[in-house]
Amino acid sequence: MVALSVRLLIYGAVLPALLVALGASAQDTRGPQAAPLLAVLEAAKTGDLSTFKNAYSSRIQDDAAQGDWSKNLAEAHSNLTRMFGDYRLADFGFAFAGDSERGRVALSYKGQPQFDLAVIREDGGWKLDER
Repeated sequence: MVALSVRLLIYGAVLPALLVALGASAQDTRGPQAAPLLAVLEAAKTGDLSTFKNAYSSRIQDDAAQGDWSKNLAEAHSNLTRMFGDYRLADFGFAFAGDSERGRVALSYKGQPQFDLAVIREDGGWKLDER
């Protein structure tokens, strides 16, 4: 119940404020920090397991609790299809809040705030650090 309350707080208060503060209503806010989230969206749509797994930090990839990555990809496909239907990557917008090493990327779909995920800089690129 606490996790749900925290998620609702983030969705209901922090995320909209973040999107407004960063001007994320524009659909073309696609800095390098958004790359791993874009990769997950594309990989889930096309079934690309390697791209899906590589979008995540080594901490997430090495976590035995993450289980079967094929199952995780199928779950992501199911969840994203349920949320967005037959989505196009062009329909998503992104906003980043953080520093040069870590932060959060907020996702919007057709201008509507959806959720945000933690990202970190790793091996010269950006990776999702939350699943």
